[in-house]
Amino acid sequence: MRRTDVTVLAALLALASAGAHADGWPDVPMPDGAQGEWVARDMVNNGLPMRASRYQVPMTPAQLVEYLRRAWNGMVVVDEIGEQTIVGHAQDDHYVTVDIRREGTGSVAQVGIVRMSAQRPSTAPGKDFPRPSGSRVVNDIEYIDEPGRTLSVEAPLSPYQSDTYYRQRLPGDGWKLDVAGSRPCVAMSVQCSSSYSRGKETMVLTFTRMAEGTSIVANQTRR
Repeated sequence: MRRTDVTVLAALLALASAGAHADGWPDVPMPDGAQGEWVARDMVNNGLPMRASRYQVPMTPAQLVEYLRRAWNGMVVVDEIGEQTIVGHAQDDHYVTVDIRREGTGSVAQVGIVRMSAQRPSTAPGKDFPRPSGSRVVNDIEYIDEPGRTLSVEAPLSPYQSDTYYRQRLPGDGWKLDVAGSRPCVAMSVQCSSSYSRGKETMVLTFTRMAEGTSIVANQTRR
């Protein structure tokens, strides 16, 4: 989700309540003893308004799931995916997901809230972002509170071919390659990156080899 430069909060969210928060977003249950931080208060994920946070709690995943089940009066959907447990809850025109993972003797919960009633975007996610033919946009997240954007794309090329595509394509859009901030790809690269700047904008492209093709993550920031 959001970059690692999160701001630690004294209290992330108010303790569970059935009503909506004063700013229109619902409150999310957080047990006593939890320590939380915002990931992003105001962002747009694939065209939908969203906010994200995380907290650590001295409870096992099973205990935290049971806590959320009680706090939301049993109105939850629980899915087990590998080593993570995802709890979903619909509240008014929002949908809350809590991704729970064990950490040490406790748990870490990644919280995402999506406003479902928002008007759907008129253009597809990533439409204005250049990408190799045959690629697929996985996520297009715009951060409003700290202006920036993160795009995740899967391309049918190798990391080296993907990097070459952007080195040839981006200068035409005004982006200048920052050689010092880049880790150039070679033919057999598993992961590599390129850094660009354009006026007050910066962008880092990270290329990671997958079983088929390459995962491309573009992190853009605006000063």
